[in-house]
Amino acid sequence: MAKRIQTTFEQRMEAVQWYEENGRSYKDTAAHFGYNYAQVRDWVKKYESSGEDGLLDRRGQRKEEAELTETERLKRELILERNKRKQLEMENELLKKLNELERG
Repeated sequence: MAKRIQTTFEQRMEAVQWYEENGRSYKDTAAHFGYNYAQVRDWVKKYESSGEDGLLDRRGQRKEEAELTETERLKRELILERNKRKQLEMENELLKKLNELERG
């Protein structure tokens, strides 16, 4: 498996533009820039489906509430409710132990 190279948005955009202008070959584009074939293919596919926004590195960034689909919104709410329930269960257990110690 080839090693992935860290790139900037501008570098990814340049590679996609070169791909579009010079024969639409992933292999040639990867060789020209020294990138991995799979990286170039991923960038082109993302660019074709989402435009320039597809080439942005969004790792570690959450979607805004307005960008969420109904399913994603419900999943997020479910996680929050589970966390609240877990917190309340832990507090309840702590109070029970404290009560036992006071009686003991």
